[in-house]
Amino acid sequence: TWSGPVDFFATGAPLAVDGPDSGTNVDLYNQPATANVDPALIPVGAGLADGYLYWVGSVSNNDCADASNLDSDLLFTPPGGSQVTVTADECFCSAAGAASYDIQMCRADVTSLIGTIAGDSTVEGFAALIANGSTNNASFSVVLVFVADGLPPRRIGRYDGVQTMYTSTPA
Repeated sequence: TWSGPVDFFATGAPLAVDGPDSGTNVDLYNQPATANVDPALIPVGAGLADGYLYWVGSVSNNDCADASNLDSDLLFTPPGGSQVTVTADECFCSAAGAASYDIQMCRADVTSLIGTIAGDSTVEGFAALIANGSTNNASFSVVLVFVADGLPPRRIGRYDGVQTMYTSTPA
């Protein structure tokens, strides 16, 4: 948690999209993918307190029995910086109530890699399950917590993980 004259900004982008086939399911990697933090949205003089990179998506099914099934490394280019391999501090997995895929969510603390809050963040190298399935997906998010004089006092909490929300019984 963070308290005081703090705020946060979250942005992201899809790492997979629907390709040129006639369907609407995700079947094409969209990597590298870039998300932008507009400088106009960050207070002048703001300083980064913490920065996190999240990547989420469908992965091949093993009912979350083996962590090696999760993709815990990817390539990250922070605003104004150079590309670096990032390894997750923590990954979560959900069997998703499915027999054909699991869902993973990984998080890495990238505070030390971010020199400037505003600008482009680029991610690539996430080996998600992208096979034209109706539940295939992949995306990333950058979450930036910053401190700036003049911001109203508040408390920000970060919670993360993966929760399966599934039932075979109709509502």
